[in-house]
Amino acid sequence: MRFAEAASLSNCTDVFGDAEIDSVCVDSRAARSGCVFVCMPGSKNDGHAFIQSALQNGASAVVLNNVAEIAALRDRRVPCAIAKDTVDACWRLCKAVYGDPTADLKLIGVTGTNGKTTTAWLIAHILEKTGMAAAYSGTLGARFAGETIETAHTTPFAPEANELMAALKRRGAGTVVMEVSSHALEQRRIDGFEFDCAVFTNLSQDHLDFHETMDAYFSAKCRLFEGIGLRKTPVRVINADDDFGKRLLKKYPGGVSFGERADTFRLVRSRFDAESLEFDFLHNGSLYQAAMPIGGRFNVMNGLAAVAGAFGVGVPPDAAIAALRTTPPVRGRLEPVPTGAPFSVIVDYAHTPDALEKLLISVVELHPKRVITVFGCGGDRDRAKRPKMGAVAAKYSTRIYVTSDNPRTENPHAIIEEIVAGMQGADAVIEPDRRAAIRLAIESAQPGDLVVIAGKGHEDYQIIGDKKYHLDDREEVQNALRSLSK
Repeated sequence: MRFAEAASLSNCTDVFGDAEIDSVCVDSRAARSGCVFVCMPGSKNDGHAFIQSALQNGASAVVLNNVAEIAALRDRRVPCAIAKDTVDACWRLCKAVYGDPTADLKLIGVTGTNGKTTTAWLIAHILEKTGMAAAYSGTLGARFAGETIETAHTTPFAPEANELMAALKRRGAGTVVMEVSSHALEQRRIDGFEFDCAVFTNLSQDHLDFHETMDAYFSAKCRLFEGIGLRKTPVRVINADDDFGKRLLKKYPGGVSFGERADTFRLVRSRFDAESLEFDFLHNGSLYQAAMPIGGRFNVMNGLAAVAGAFGVGVPPDAAIAALRTTPPVRGRLEPVPTGAPFSVIVDYAHTPDALEKLLISVVELHPKRVITVFGCGGDRDRAKRPKMGAVAAKYSTRIYVTSDNPRTENPHAIIEEIVAGMQGADAVIEPDRRAAIRLAIESAQPGDLVVIAGKGHEDYQIIGDKKYHLDDREEVQNALRSLSK
């Protein structure tokens, strides 16, 4: 495609020069020949500061909103254009360059603080089992027909998101179930996407370092349901038991609701253990009985949300229930680690107060002899949740090993101090080294105990400073067990 044509389709003005283009980028490090570099605003850096870097890496054209900069580019005969709103221009460019990949895809967006990954995974599984060529995209990467595509973010920025949708479409996907993060919604990464169904799981404290207030956090989530920049009006599937969900249902009274207080899919009974669960619900006056080979109280609501989400794109409850019986495990979500020991170990991604509480309640309901919890909190993230997570761990755990999650640029000891401030005299061991903390927890476990390692789940790395280092909680459990056997 020619740059001048794409720019004219993207609300750009003062288009200068032309070039053949085949991609869009917002990160100068990803620039190459044939790429349009879009200067995006940022909380820390402005894209205009990286124009030279993008050109050095081969970018063929630039879209910007700084009039002074465009004069310099013209002098150098670099194809360029002015956009009043470069975020708006970016998604429009992506639609033009990548062929508007979501226009004829059936697209389901899942958002919420907790349960996004499991709910999206379950919906994709239901759709696949009921005959749709369905793909999953989110925290676990993108997955279709047994193949996985790694992604840098839960919800990628517009160029990567459109490129991913185009790639899935080329592979034969007709439907994509997509986790949609609050960061992505606030930063307008998926403006222009054509959603058929939007699912709201719940909202509790997280990301307040970014959103600052719960109302701002909720407002970001609402963007998915408002249909910003979309031609379609999506079916809205909303948790009726969540306080913020109630606000959404009041705003959109025609939404599909699920939960114990729901009108559309009302939960009436549930049973669960560590490896399986059953739940009954009412829909249109009929009682349905569902079962899944994954456990935990909190997964009951994820299962019900999946049935409701699949219903939003035309799957009847009976078909959804049949598919749930064959659900594969979700990596890092209440994931049991084989030990061969007289105690149990699970790994889970829970990294918010609400998620950790739901996880530990599910564990306590299994009636282990003791609950041993290993967890930390991420650095450079919402500090207010740290003492709350400490309080939750103290309430439900017999012993706690407080350690590091992804400390990033913060001092791990300072993070741990803020966690411990909420623990009020709990039986806690402080060990900033996550490997050592896991080893200590495994060494302390007795027959009948259950060791919970929370916070990282599927992740196989730890971020210290600005670097990633390999660290997989499952591997560390196995390493600790081997040491014990010696």
